[in-house]
Amino acid sequence: LEPGGVAAANLIGAVEGPRSELLRSMRRTWADVFDDVVLYPVPNADGALDLRAFSNIELFAARKRGVLPSRGGEGPLFEAAHLSGTGDVALDDPLRALIADRYAGVPSSTGVPILTDDLAPVDSLMQVDGI
Repeated sequence: LEPGGVAAANLIGAVEGPRSELLRSMRRTWADVFDDVVLYPVPNADGALDLRAFSNIELFAARKRGVLPSRGGEGPLFEAAHLSGTGDVALDDPLRALIADRYAGVPSSTGVPILTDDLAPVDSLMQVDGI
């Protein structure tokens, strides 16, 4: 990444509990490479946030701390989007809710592997009901 660059990924998984192995492994892998990794769990269609259920999770990472805003410090992003003339469209209520729900914890890396090109057992890390 460029010095001010950000890596982003959309992951399907759980943040906590027995279904969180893929997310915890992905976060552990990213934390091994990047100094700053943040998680934004996406609320379900009803607006509820269940950290133990499968849902979309947005991951962002930067090489150095300070590139990504601290939790609760996203205000300048809102302001920049508003000043660009796209704020009203880009920062609708669901996106504002997502940003406000940034995960404050650090998922445990115990018992999950670092993913590599030789070891990426994604299927075995996902516990899906009925499969």
